[in-house]
Amino acid sequence: RLIGCAILAVVEISVLVVGGYACRVSRLKYIRMYGHSTLTARYQVKEAREMAKAMIPAYVISFILK
Repeated sequence: RLIGCAILAVVEISVLVVGGYACRVSRLKYIRMYGHSTLTARYQVKEAREMAKAMIPAYVISFILK
C-alpha cells in the first residue's frame, strides 16, 4: 500500500511539473515567433499555451484530492 501511494505521488508531481513546463515553453515559443511566423502558426502555439494554462488548476485539484 505504501509503495502504491509513493508511485501515485511521483506520478502526480510529474504531471504538475510537466504541465508547468509545457505552459512555460509554449509561452516562450510564442514570444520568439511573434512577428516572424504566419498567423496560423502563432495561433496554434497560442492555443497550446491556453490549453496548458487551463489544465494547471485541474492538475492541482486532482493532486490535492488524491
